[in-house]
Parts: sequence; structure tokens; C-alpha cells
Amino acid sequence: MDTGERLIHSGDPGWVWSHLASEHVCRYLFARPLVRGLRVVDVACGTGYGSRLLGQTAASVLGIDVSPEAIEWANRRPAPRVSYRVGDVLELPFPTASLDAFVSFETIEHVPEPGAALDELRRVLSPGGIGVLSTPERAVYNFADHPDGGGNPFHLAELSRDELADLLRTRFAAVELFGQVLVPEFAARSQVGPSGSPAARRGIRGVARSLALRAMPLALTPAFTISRPLEEAFARRSRPTFFPRPLDARPWKYIVAVVRP
Repeated sequence: MDTGERLIHSGDPGWVWSHLASEHVCRYLFARPLVRGLRVVDVACGTGYGSRLLGQTAASVLGIDVSPEAIEWANRRPAPRVSYRVGDVLELPFPTASLDAFVSFETIEHVPEPGAALDELRRVLSPGGIGVLSTPERAVYNFADHPDGGGNPFHLAELSRDELADLLRTRFAAVELFGQVLVPEFAARSQVGPSGSPAARRGIRGVARSLALRAMPLALTPAFTISRPLEEAFARRSRPTFFPRPLDARPWKYIVAVVRP
């Protein structure tokens, strides 16, 4: 189950404030108000922690993932208005134009043809619906997380922001782009030496921040039961660039898109 491809909730209340988990959770916190009162499918839901967050505001959430093991894991942690089933982003088990909303984070880079996944997401979205998705910005992501040049072995087709924008605008009438997780070091990559690598500096900052966060009394429980305004305010304060914000020219590790047909 723990192959490294999917994020697994550890059960530790401090888990959500770890660096990698915060990236994922803040995307779901961003999407949560956008799907209020809607019927939502969470495509590539993994172990279901994000589906449970969406279920706090949505009318219903169906999490789907291609991995039966992930769905089995998710089903062990039930939540109101949330259910799970096995499904593939390239062949979604829904009629055309049948969904109020989809959420699909860090999905399209896992298939050989991201455009085919976007075609399928567009197919199932109803007129007047909304979709929220994300994918890594190829150069910035690999600079930040894979400075050795190896790349993520689970990613089959990473995109630049311009490539993603082109794919989206040929399929959706309205596209808003947001940046998530600023990587200032990327702008000065030619000056970065081995002793001052992004990974080293990020590690030092991460240790300091982790200690500070764990010293705070507030932490999400495994069931995500803290009040939504308090939870979101703390996340925004502790991870200021992890919440998606309107895309600008700075180097963002992820691109988040809000789309409408």
C-alpha cells in the first residue's frame, strides 16, 4: 500500500502540518468552499483524507481511485456524506454531464496523456458545474523536490504552466489559474551551490517550523473535527504560500486551476 505514490494519513495529530501533507491538505481547504452544497467526485482520492474535508461542505462526495487498496483504506474511515469506489480518471464511471463538481489534485501527471484525463473530467461535468484540479509546474517542482535530476518515478507527463493553460482553455470556457508553494530559490538556481542547495535550506527551515508547530496547542485530529474557520486560519498562517493564490510570474511549485464548462 505505502509505495510512495499516495499520501497516507498517519493518525498523528501533527501529521497535517508536515511539509508534504500541508501541500495536499491546503489544496483541499481551498476547494472546500467552492463545492459547498454540490455533488462532488474526488478523482484520485487516494486514502480519502481530502474527500472527508470536502464532505464538510458538499452535499455529497464520492471519492474514486484506481487502487483497490487505497479505497479499502479510505472505507475504514467513514465520514458523513462521503463514500468511495474504485475508478479510473481515463474512464470515469459516470454519465456525461452528470456531476456538479469534480476535484482532482495531482492526478493528470500520473497518466501518459494528461489531455485524455482532462477530456474525461470535462465530459462528466454538468453545465454550470465547477472543477478544481492541480498539477506540478514541471521545472520548479523538479528543482525543489528532485534536485538530483531523478524526477518523480510516478509522474508520466509533467507540464509547464503554459502547457497546462493551453490544455485547459481548449476544453473549458472559464479557467482561473492559481499558484501554490512559492520556491524563491528557483529564480536564482544558477547561484545555488552544493552547500546551499534548496533541499538543504528547506530542510533547516522545515525542522524549525515543525518544532514551532508541534509546540502550538492547535492541531487537526485524524477526523478533521476542528472548526473550519479556526483550522483554515491556522493553516494560512503556518503555511502562507501553501494556499493557492492568483498565479503570477513567480516560481510556483504547483499550478491549481478552477474551471467551468
